[in-house]
Amino acid sequence: QLVKALSSLTAGAPESLRREVARPFEGLWDFEQNSALWTVQLKVEHLVYVLRQLESLLLAGREVMGEVAVREINHDVRHLIARTPLARAKQELLRAGGQLIRGVQVHFSLELAPDSSHHCFSWWFRHGDRDVRESVLYWDEHFEYGGDSDSDSLGSEESASESKDVHMADVARQDLPTPEQSAPPA
Repeated sequence: QLVKALSSLTAGAPESLRREVARPFEGLWDFEQNSALWTVQLKVEHLVYVLRQLESLLLAGREVMGEVAVREINHDVRHLIARTPLARAKQELLRAGGQLIRGVQVHFSLELAPDSSHHCFSWWFRHGDRDVRESVLYWDEHFEYGGDSDSDSLGSEESASESKDVHMADVARQDLPTPEQSAPPA
Protein backbone atom coordinates (compact mmCIF):
# COMPACT_ATOMS: atom_id res chain seq x y z
CA GLN A 1 0.00 0.00 0.00
CA LEU A 2 2.88 2.39 0.78
CA VAL A 3 4.41 2.05 -2.68
CA LYS A 4 1.02 2.48 -4.34
CA ALA A 5 0.36 5.65 -2.34
CA LEU A 6 3.82 7.07 -3.04
CA SER A 7 3.51 6.30 -6.75
CA SER A 8 0.15 8.03 -6.87
CA LEU A 9 1.40 11.08 -4.94
CA THR A 10 4.48 11.53 -7.13
CA ALA A 11 2.89 10.64 -10.50
CA GLY A 12 3.11 14.20 -11.83
CA ALA A 13 6.31 15.13 -9.97
CA PRO A 14 9.66 15.75 -11.67
CA GLU A 15 11.64 12.61 -12.51
CA SER A 16 14.37 13.49 -9.98
CA LEU A 17 11.85 13.54 -7.12
CA ARG A 18 10.31 10.23 -8.22
CA ARG A 19 13.83 8.73 -8.34
CA GLU A 20 14.60 9.93 -4.81
CA VAL A 21 11.30 8.60 -3.46
CA ALA A 22 12.04 5.20 -5.02
CA ARG A 23 15.74 5.09 -3.98
CA PRO A 24 15.20 3.84 -0.36
CA PHE A 25 13.43 0.79 -1.80
CA GLU A 26 16.43 -0.26 -3.94
CA GLY A 27 17.49 -3.78 -3.11
CA LEU A 28 14.41 -4.29 -0.92
CA TRP A 29 11.38 -3.91 -3.19
CA ASP A 30 10.70 -3.38 -6.89
CA PHE A 31 9.19 0.09 -6.67
CA GLU A 32 8.20 0.37 -10.33
CA GLN A 33 6.39 -2.99 -10.39
CA ASN A 34 5.27 -2.71 -6.75
CA SER A 35 6.36 -6.28 -6.11
CA ALA A 36 8.65 -8.13 -3.74
CA LEU A 37 12.16 -9.08 -4.77
CA TRP A 38 12.49 -12.83 -4.56
CA THR A 39 15.97 -12.52 -3.03
CA VAL A 40 14.88 -10.43 -0.03
CA GLN A 41 12.80 -11.42 2.95
CA LEU A 42 11.38 -8.12 4.18
CA LYS A 43 11.63 -7.31 7.86
CA VAL A 44 10.29 -4.52 10.04
CA GLU A 45 13.77 -2.97 10.02
CA HIS A 46 13.53 -2.58 6.25
CA LEU A 47 10.27 -0.66 6.52
CA VAL A 48 11.67 1.54 9.30
CA TYR A 49 14.73 2.30 7.13
CA VAL A 50 12.54 3.25 4.14
CA LEU A 51 10.27 5.44 6.27
CA ARG A 52 13.24 7.26 7.85
CA GLN A 53 14.77 7.92 4.44
CA LEU A 54 11.47 9.26 3.12
CA GLU A 55 10.97 11.38 6.23
CA SER A 56 14.40 12.97 5.86
CA LEU A 57 13.62 13.73 2.21
CA LEU A 58 10.07 15.01 2.49
CA LEU A 59 10.20 16.64 5.92
CA ALA A 60 13.73 18.01 5.68
CA GLY A 61 12.71 21.50 6.77
CA ARG A 62 13.92 22.95 3.48
CA GLU A 63 12.69 23.05 -0.07
CA VAL A 64 12.19 19.46 -1.24
CA MET A 65 13.62 19.92 -4.73
CA GLY A 66 16.78 21.47 -3.24
CA GLU A 67 17.14 18.40 -1.04
CA VAL A 68 16.54 16.16 -4.06
CA ALA A 69 19.27 17.99 -6.00
CA VAL A 70 21.77 17.57 -3.13
CA ARG A 71 20.94 13.86 -2.84
CA GLU A 72 21.34 13.34 -6.59
CA ILE A 73 24.75 15.05 -6.55
CA ASN A 74 25.84 12.90 -3.59
CA HIS A 75 24.56 9.77 -5.34
CA ASP A 76 26.52 10.65 -8.49
CA VAL A 77 29.66 11.36 -6.44
CA ARG A 78 29.44 7.99 -4.65
CA HIS A 79 28.98 6.25 -8.00
CA LEU A 80 31.97 8.12 -9.46
CA ILE A 81 34.17 7.16 -6.50
CA ALA A 82 33.07 3.52 -6.65
CA ARG A 83 34.06 3.20 -10.30
CA THR A 84 37.37 5.08 -10.03
CA PRO A 85 40.43 2.94 -9.21
CA LEU A 86 42.77 4.41 -6.64
CA ALA A 87 45.58 4.66 -9.21
CA ARG A 88 43.47 7.08 -11.28
CA ALA A 89 41.87 8.98 -8.39
CA LYS A 90 44.51 11.70 -8.32
CA GLN A 91 44.23 12.60 -12.00
CA GLU A 92 40.46 12.15 -12.27
CA LEU A 93 39.02 13.30 -8.95
CA LEU A 94 41.58 15.28 -6.99
CA ARG A 95 42.00 18.18 -9.41
CA ALA A 96 42.53 21.59 -7.85
CA GLY A 97 39.31 23.03 -9.30
CA GLY A 98 37.20 19.99 -8.44
CA GLN A 99 34.70 18.35 -10.77
CA LEU A 100 31.52 19.72 -12.27
CA ILE A 101 28.66 17.38 -11.33
CA ARG A 102 25.08 18.34 -12.24
CA GLY A 103 26.21 21.94 -12.66
CA VAL A 104 27.86 22.16 -9.23
CA GLN A 105 31.60 22.35 -8.51
CA VAL A 106 32.44 19.38 -6.24
CA HIS A 107 35.82 19.24 -4.48
CA PHE A 108 37.44 16.00 -3.32
CA SER A 109 40.10 14.87 -0.90
CA LEU A 110 41.49 11.42 -0.17
CA GLU A 111 43.26 10.30 3.00
CA LEU A 112 44.75 7.06 4.19
CA ALA A 113 43.45 6.15 7.65
CA PRO A 114 46.02 6.54 10.47
CA ASP A 115 46.14 2.75 10.92
CA SER A 116 46.50 2.27 7.13
CA SER A 117 43.44 0.01 7.04
CA HIS A 118 41.43 1.99 4.47
CA HIS A 119 41.12 5.28 2.62
CA CYS A 120 38.50 7.94 3.19
CA PHE A 121 37.15 10.02 0.30
CA SER A 122 35.62 13.33 1.32
CA TRP A 123 33.81 15.79 -0.88
CA TRP A 124 32.15 19.15 -0.46
CA PHE A 125 30.13 21.56 -2.54
CA ARG A 126 27.76 24.47 -2.22
CA HIS A 127 24.18 24.17 -3.41
CA GLY A 128 22.13 27.34 -3.08
CA ASP A 129 22.82 28.67 0.39
CA ARG A 130 23.80 25.27 1.73
CA ASP A 131 27.34 23.92 2.27
CA VAL A 132 27.37 20.14 1.88
CA ARG A 133 30.18 17.90 3.20
CA GLU A 134 30.13 14.11 2.91
CA SER A 135 32.60 11.24 3.11
CA VAL A 136 32.80 7.55 2.42
CA LEU A 137 35.26 4.77 3.28
CA TYR A 138 37.16 3.37 0.32
CA TRP A 139 39.16 0.18 -0.21
CA ASP A 140 41.11 -0.81 -3.30
CA GLU A 141 42.01 -4.47 -3.77
CA HIS A 142 45.38 -3.59 -5.29
CA PHE A 143 46.53 -1.35 -2.47
CA GLU A 144 48.56 -2.94 0.32
CA TYR A 145 46.76 -1.84 3.45
CA GLY A 146 48.28 -2.16 6.90
CA GLY A 147 46.31 -2.66 10.07
CA ASP A 148 44.51 -5.75 11.31
CA SER A 149 43.50 -7.95 8.36
CA ASP A 150 40.52 -9.32 10.31
CA SER A 151 39.02 -5.88 10.85
CA ASP A 152 39.24 -4.80 7.22
CA SER A 153 38.49 -8.05 5.43
CA LEU A 154 34.84 -7.11 4.87
CA GLY A 155 35.75 -3.82 3.24
CA SER A 156 38.33 -5.49 0.99
CA GLU A 157 35.74 -7.97 -0.25
CA GLU A 158 33.20 -5.22 -0.90
CA SER A 159 35.67 -3.13 -2.86
CA ALA A 160 36.80 -6.08 -4.97
CA SER A 161 33.63 -5.83 -7.04
CA GLU A 162 34.08 -2.08 -7.48
CA SER A 163 37.80 -1.95 -8.28
CA LYS A 164 39.54 -2.37 -11.60
CA ASP A 165 43.02 -3.73 -12.30
CA VAL A 166 45.56 -1.01 -11.67
CA HIS A 167 49.24 -0.76 -10.84
CA MET A 168 49.57 0.78 -7.42
CA ALA A 169 53.16 1.79 -8.08
CA ASP A 170 51.63 4.63 -10.10
CA VAL A 171 50.07 6.14 -6.97
CA ALA A 172 52.21 8.19 -4.62
CA ARG A 173 50.38 8.39 -1.29
CA GLN A 174 52.22 11.48 -0.11
CA ASP A 175 51.04 13.46 -3.17
CA LEU A 176 47.34 13.14 -2.34
CA PRO A 177 45.85 16.34 -0.86
CA THR A 178 44.28 16.25 2.60
CA PRO A 179 40.97 18.02 3.27
CA GLU A 180 42.89 20.90 4.89
CA GLN A 181 45.12 21.35 1.83
CA SER A 182 42.28 21.33 -0.67
CA ALA A 183 39.48 22.91 1.38
CA PRO A 184 37.87 26.03 -0.05
CA PRO A 185 38.79 29.28 1.73
CA ALA A 186 36.54 30.05 4.70
